[in-house]
Amino acid sequence: MTHNVVNEPFGGIESLSDAQPIQPWLPSITSRAVLTWLAAGFVGLVAFGLVIRLVTPALFGMHPHPAMLARELLVIDSLTVALLAHWAGGLLLFPLIYVLLVRPFLQRVIPDMPWWLAGGFYGTVLWLVVLGLLVLGVGTATVPPEVLHVIWPGLLAHVAYGLAFAGVLHIRQA
Repeated sequence: MTHNVVNEPFGGIESLSDAQPIQPWLPSITSRAVLTWLAAGFVGLVAFGLVIRLVTPALFGMHPHPAMLARELLVIDSLTVALLAHWAGGLLLFPLIYVLLVRPFLQRVIPDMPWWLAGGFYGTVLWLVVLGLLVLGVGTATVPPEVLHVIWPGLLAHVAYGLAFAGVLHIRQA
């Protein structure tokens, strides 16, 4: 029996109406969605700050300063500009990366992944990116000794960001 592709343009589907609808890769970008993303980024930054200010001293006996690390990573002289860059990343860049790339990818690869696992995963990925930037910044294959003390607090803070961010999106269904 031969397979006639010409007579079966839709791979055996009789008509386009019988085909499964293709889900769009990108989410709908509405004003409600954008406000939710900004709010989620803000809540994520608050969770990040709470971990850095409250949990880190209790667990590690130290008070790391994210803006100082951002200043080193971005090679910025001003601590204020570094803090603004850190907040811009948490409010704008990281939410966009999550909603436009990470979440759609995870929904296709692992469609039933719970929101909290996706958020924790994203926070871990953000932390790994920071570690990668640290390694690239010094040009060696190791993390610089002067920042070793912030590695684990940084992981906790970035996971808290991811969980809080994904939680807001889940609650708002955005």
